[in-house]
Amino acid sequence: MIGLAQTRWGYALIALVSAAVYGGGVGNDFTFDDRALIAEDYRIVSGDWSGILSQSYWGDTGDGLYRPLTTASYALNYLVTGFTASGFHVINLLLHIASSCLLMGIARLLVGPNAAFLGGLLFALHPGPSEAIFSVVGRAELLAFSCGAAGISLWLKAKVTPTRQACLLIACSGCLLASILAKENGMAFGLGLAAYAIALNHRDWVGWMIPLSAVVAGILVKWWAIGTLQPVGIGYLDNPLAYVSDLARAFHGLGLIVRAVFKLIFPWPLVADYSPNQIPLFSDLNDLELLLPAAFVATSGVGIFYLIKIQPKNLLITGTGICALLMVSNVFVATGTIFAERLLYIPSGAFCIGTGWSLNRLKHRWTIWFLVVWLAVSGGILWQREGDWQDDLALFASAVENHPKSARSHYGLGLALHRQYHAAGRASRSDTASLDRALDSYVRAIALYPRYVEAQFNRAALLVERGRVEGAISAYGKVLELRPGHFKARFALSLLEQHRGHLALAERLMHQLHDEQPQDLEVLAGLAMLWWQMERGDEARALVRETLVRVPQNVKLRELARYFNREPP
Repeated sequence: MIGLAQTRWGYALIALVSAAVYGGGVGNDFTFDDRALIAEDYRIVSGDWSGILSQSYWGDTGDGLYRPLTTASYALNYLVTGFTASGFHVINLLLHIASSCLLMGIARLLVGPNAAFLGGLLFALHPGPSEAIFSVVGRAELLAFSCGAAGISLWLKAKVTPTRQACLLIACSGCLLASILAKENGMAFGLGLAAYAIALNHRDWVGWMIPLSAVVAGILVKWWAIGTLQPVGIGYLDNPLAYVSDLARAFHGLGLIVRAVFKLIFPWPLVADYSPNQIPLFSDLNDLELLLPAAFVATSGVGIFYLIKIQPKNLLITGTGICALLMVSNVFVATGTIFAERLLYIPSGAFCIGTGWSLNRLKHRWTIWFLVVWLAVSGGILWQREGDWQDDLALFASAVENHPKSARSHYGLGLALHRQYHAAGRASRSDTASLDRALDSYVRAIALYPRYVEAQFNRAALLVERGRVEGAISAYGKVLELRPGHFKARFALSLLEQHRGHLALAERLMHQLHDEQPQDLEVLAGLAMLWWQMERGDEARALVRETLVRVPQNVKLRELARYFNREPP
């Protein structure tokens, strides 16, 4: 099999093996953040290209992330396949195959064909960052890698093709910029390539200015579009390191680097989320568990520096992987998440090529045995992960089993059970076991993180469905203790007070909400119904009539108007 590395059949084999182990995931549903970033993004549905270019990744919410190329790929995907999950999964699989082949092509020029084939095969099958392929929104990693690898490949080709050097370098710059516009850690390719170019010949200023100019251009475009360069408004559950000192964050970041390395070496267990209790924080910076990772990183850094000094070609792939790892480690700045397996996708490229180079130096039979074991183990892990990512229910059930201290995993399981109940038919909804399990999951999430507003809110809504009005009012009250201005919780409380017959209190609450957001049609309809119940029919009719002039096609308001016109209250 290694002999195939000498021909183009090596690329075909990597593509076939990748399709074999990841192809089963094409039939999976949308999971985790897929709905919010795709199905619920109006820019994708409406084809709002100006919004895609001028707004942040999560929409015009000031989250500090800017990935227009990724969002544009979702919009194009929607134009072709609609909201069919399999259409999105197919593109992810093709991008992973392209990334694996591009990595192998680069490595052929640096470490030789056999080592490159082994590294490309290991990368194609590595389970560690498989979240990037199985999760649709992991496409940001795939696009950043494929564009960045294409940029490096063009740069290397330009160095041996003087007649077309200018065109190739311009194309290289465009690919590196596209990598950054797919995801911020795509800058690792430009920085790694610039470091490699300087090490080869620092006087060749064109060679290292091209990748650096792409990095600067990516930074400037992001600043122009959203006015900030780093994530903002980071929630505690997303990354508690955003709430500690810079020194404490840096030390914990070194620990996260060690965690990432071990996850690449031994990719088990794999889960979808890492909440604060799952990755403990230490207040004492003299704690041995903080100092040991720092010593490990320092020692590893010396070893890598020695390898690069012996063979400067090692700097390109190694430098890119190290840059990518540092960018997501929280050592320098707090990122949007404390740790995620999809973030290992770019660093795993360097890890796999290094492993391939080492395997190529072994005796042939030992290399074959290692590959056989690797194929069996990685294939088994990926087969299981394919099932875990089938839908939200399977995903979060697996996450809760493997990481029981993850508050978000318990919340995700509760939300999946809640949705499953409502998606079921009338006969199935007579069985409320799913609601009871969802309620238990919300309670567990709140126990792990008492300030979990979303879990409190969903728990309150579920209590309403179970007919436990007093408990729901208490739960909504806890939501407002944590977030006094929570609009939906206040509206739900007004409806519950109306249900209990406290009409004056309900009217006061709804009036406040209507004054704050007069365009909210749910509140407006609720206020109209409340006035109707209070036998103030003329006011209810007038409010609905005036609103229908503005939004004549609103179905709910038209039904209310017909109902109000039947007879006086």
